[in-house]
Amino acid sequence: MASFKNIVAVLFGLFLLLSLTQSIFRYLNNLEFYNTYKNEYEKTAKKNQELKTQIGKLEDSFEFEKTARDKFNYHLQNEKIIVLVEPTPTSVILTPTKVPNFKLWWGALSGSDPE
Repeated sequence: MASFKNIVAVLFGLFLLLSLTQSIFRYLNNLEFYNTYKNEYEKTAKKNQELKTQIGKLEDSFEFEKTARDKFNYHLQNEKIIVLVEPTPTSVILTPTKVPNFKLWWGALSGSDPE
């Protein structure tokens, strides 16, 4: 009779242990599922906020006017536009100045260096 009680107690303990491990694994899976959807929700909320900001900018008349002026070169009536162009750097090739002919002749006749 004592061995029967021990067997039942061991089986009951194994049942509890198995139930506990299954519950722990289910909890870990549910926690991972929760964290995944929480991160997705946060990304979506951030994108939603960015889109609301863009909508606000598009509905703003000053932003519309700025866009029209900058991108499409529109201007108000009787308004003068000044376009400033950045100068492009040009490469300068330095050429030595030619020695004048009279110095060449002087050097040739006198036998000295023309410079």
